[in-house]
Amino acid sequence: MIRTGDNPMLTRLKQSATPQNIFLLIFFLAITFQYTLPGILPIEYSVVELVVFFACAILIFGRTDIFSQWHRLFFSDSIVRLFLLWALWASFLWIIVSDWQYNLNENRWILLSLFALILMLQIVRADEERVIWIFLGVSVVAALIADLQGITGIFTPPFSALTSKDIFIGANEAVSQSVAVGFFRHPNAFGGYIFWPFLISLGFLHDRRKRWFAVAGILLFGVSLYLSYYRTLLLGLGFAVGLYILLWLRPSPRLLAVSFTGLGIFGVAASILALHLAPTLSFFENLWYRIDLWQQAFTYFQQSPVILLFGSGFAPSVALAGAQSRSDPHDAFLYMLMHYGIPGLLIFLGIIWLVLRKGWLAYRDGVLHRQPVLAALWVGWIAWFLTDLLDSRLTTSEWQMLFVVVLAIFFGGLAVEKTRSDSAPAPEVVPVQPQSQINRPSK
Repeated sequence: MIRTGDNPMLTRLKQSATPQNIFLLIFFLAITFQYTLPGILPIEYSVVELVVFFACAILIFGRTDIFSQWHRLFFSDSIVRLFLLWALWASFLWIIVSDWQYNLNENRWILLSLFALILMLQIVRADEERVIWIFLGVSVVAALIADLQGITGIFTPPFSALTSKDIFIGANEAVSQSVAVGFFRHPNAFGGYIFWPFLISLGFLHDRRKRWFAVAGILLFGVSLYLSYYRTLLLGLGFAVGLYILLWLRPSPRLLAVSFTGLGIFGVAASILALHLAPTLSFFENLWYRIDLWQQAFTYFQQSPVILLFGSGFAPSVALAGAQSRSDPHDAFLYMLMHYGIPGLLIFLGIIWLVLRKGWLAYRDGVLHRQPVLAALWVGWIAWFLTDLLDSRLTTSEWQMLFVVVLAIFFGGLAVEKTRSDSAPAPEVVPVQPQSQINRPSK
């Protein structure tokens, strides 16, 4: 019989099996295991919702002090206040809507996302590195499973709606090919998840102790993202890596701002030119598919202008016959506008502004150069928000929980760095004698 005390590995494993670590492991696994339990009416329950609900129940009934001081975050943290405002607005809409069954799912997701954000912020602030390592460990498992499925096609994921995509090889020629999806609902959901561990691995390159792991992570997660064939986020990844390199060239804040502005103008000009040329290649079919959805959405607003104030649940009409545009217009900004009206869109823009502002201040103060992982996450958010123009990525509880996890790692990491800076001892000031006293000969 092997005693735990005689085996260092078992001892370390036992010490790491804390309630926080167990919760994090189950929570991150639940995001990758996108299975929906059957419910009554149109209500659906995902595995990750049950995990968060259980954690919140423990918190509310006070059976453990894992998440002590959580209530202070309701009003002290800007990102939590924005999520609280979003949850309150969604709850108000649910009360006044006529299509209450449809809106119940989204309302519950937002409320659970609010509590998940508070819990994750507390855990990240207590031990940021532990959260990142557990997240990466789960990501490695998810990537290996998805890559094996995508390369070999040896099994069909039981919960995924899409396991293959059209890979375009010519102007009007395409072949259907298996893509990496694992236990996610959609290969794009897998690609969106694996995008973040790739960037974290990129940030690890600056640490000599983690460099080999960083290289392995970049290769594994890069291949995984490629095998997901998530075209939009592959472009976003290229933008994020280029911006990350630009950050490490240490341009002045003014030059960096000019670079951002120039990239934005270039992107808008390139989009206008592409639409004007009206390419007919099969490769652009996905773009035209999205444009068609956006046109449906704007037609929807014209038919029911009240949607702009109260979202789609307030006045369901014939315009909702196109259920695709109702649930997912493939544009996060249109999604927020359609589902939560102008107030919801403003809240989403507030979240974007807060991420950009906090990252900008951190860059100006040198925090991003001291913490490369935070720099990688910041450029990742910039690319994410830009590619939100082509994908909604808020349409399921798993998408929203992933959104919350990465926000918590980013904002929690900034809070940890600020605490370190504030608690660092001030350099001792040695009084300097006047030159006349220094040169005065002693008696």
